[in-house]
Amino acid sequence: MIRVRLDDQVIDSEFSTLELFDAFWRTFTADLDRRGRMIHYVTIDGEDYYHEYEQIIVQNFESIQNLSIKSITYQDALNDTIAELKRYNENMLAAVNQVASPFYGEPLDEDWNLFKQFCAGLEWMYQAIAFSQSLRDKQGCVTEKEICNGLDSLYRAIPGLLSSLEASLLEKNWTSVADCLLYEVEASLEQFHTVLKGMESIDA
Repeated sequence: MIRVRLDDQVIDSEFSTLELFDAFWRTFTADLDRRGRMIHYVTIDGEDYYHEYEQIIVQNFESIQNLSIKSITYQDALNDTIAELKRYNENMLAAVNQVASPFYGEPLDEDWNLFKQFCAGLEWMYQAIAFSQSLRDKQGCVTEKEICNGLDSLYRAIPGLLSSLEASLLEKNWTSVADCLLYEVEASLEQFHTVLKGMESIDA
């Protein structure tokens, strides 16, 4: 039987079946949305989950005893996401020369690993921007127009950048890979950095 807490307050219900819990969950999440809030993370028997917690609950319902739900406002979630994108973008900018330089010669295995991590970073930024865009549509969420434009510009750029890198890889044109990283990817990341730099609403 699952006992549920929301933001450190005990919910006066215990759920003996998955059907009862599912009915509660649907009502609960709809109520959160009406109040301009969303689930930040869920603690299941002492373990924190930020993603796929619904699937974990379903798969382990019979053995779960305690469920603690932490909520966050849409505005705070948006601010946190943009702040994380700012920090991540700075790390990507700091790494781009190290990633690109080996491709002006013959990249080694460790160079390829770093390149793959960098491309995965671009994909993460794309997904994070998409999440921020979904939050911007929520009632009451406010973000400076210049920041929105910067997010949208990078969101549009990333698929093309990844496609250019893929095309150069297929041609085994390592110099083109390096050029794309140094002149196209870096320019897009630098433009994003310039937009966010000095914005008081964004945490350092």
